[in-house]
Amino acid sequence: MYPEEVIEDLKFIEKCKQMHLPLEQIKQKIELMKANKLDIDNISKQTEQITSQMNVLRDELVEIYDWMEKIDQDEKAEMKKRLHSHSIDLIKTLVLFSS
Repeated sequence: MYPEEVIEDLKFIEKCKQMHLPLEQIKQKIELMKANKLDIDNISKQTEQITSQMNVLRDELVEIYDWMEKIDQDEKAEMKKRLHSHSIDLIKTLVLFSS
């Protein structure tokens, strides 16, 4: 049996892989979590990376939205349904940074 900390690390790595994060960035995130200290340079670097990822995500969503206008209503509804819950979670998280 693996220690709980190792299992949590693996779950975190899997989550990062799903977001297509480079291995170096995953390593940095794990090191930052393990250090459990505020390092302004690392936080600033991570903020820049997140901003870049948000720009890519926005561009991809605009592209998908344009494509969705060309498919039938049932397929369109199914795709929107899949995105909806994730969109709500993301919006809730982003609201934390707007105040």
